[in-house]
Amino acid sequence: MLNGGPPKKDSGMRITSDGQGGFTMEEGPGVTGNGGPPLKEAQAKLTLFQSEMEQAQEALTALESTFDPTNFADFAAGAILGDTWGNALKSEEGQLYKSAGLQWIDAGLRIATGAAATEGEVQRRWNSYFPLPGDTPEVIEYKRRSRENFQRSVDQALQGIRPDTAPAAPDDPFASGSGQPGQPAVIDGYTIQQVD
Repeated sequence: MLNGGPPKKDSGMRITSDGQGGFTMEEGPGVTGNGGPPLKEAQAKLTLFQSEMEQAQEALTALESTFDPTNFADFAAGAILGDTWGNALKSEEGQLYKSAGLQWIDAGLRIATGAAATEGEVQRRWNSYFPLPGDTPEVIEYKRRSRENFQRSVDQALQGIRPDTAPAAPDDPFASGSGQPGQPAVIDGYTIQQVD
C-alpha cells in the first residue's frame, strides 16, 4: 500500500474538468467520486437497472433498423419448441432481439417492483412492449413508444442522482430566463456567463 496503509473509509478521489482542457484532482477525507454524497442502496440499484435498460434499448433500436421482430420463423421456433430448444432454430438477429428484450424487461421489472419476476409477468411485459406476429404497424409503433416512455420516466426519476440523465441544456441559456446578460446561468454544473 502507498503511504503506509489502506485508504481511510471516508476518503475518496474526484477529477473535475474545467471545460477548457484542464482538470482538477481532489483526494482525501470527505471527497466522493461523483461530487456528491454516496448513492443510497435504492438509488444505486435504480442507476444499475436504468443502465441495463438503456444498453438493451440501444441494441433493440439497432436491430429494429434491419430485423423484423414479427417474423413468423423466429416466433414459431420459440413458440413450438420453447425458448431453450427453439433458440437453436432462430436467426442470430432473433436470438439477439430476444436477449436484449429480456434484459430490458428484467431491468424494468426490477425498477418497478424491486424483485425478480415470474415467467407469467415476463410474458405479459413482452406482449405489452414488444412486437408480435400479426401486430399492425401502428401497434408496433405504439409498443416502441411505450418502451421509450418507460425509459424516459426512469431517466426523470434519476435526475439529480446521475449527471448524465439531467435534461439537455437549451441552446441559448439566456433565452429561457435562466440568466440575464451579464449574470451567470448554471447549466449541468457549468457556470455560463454572456459577455457583450
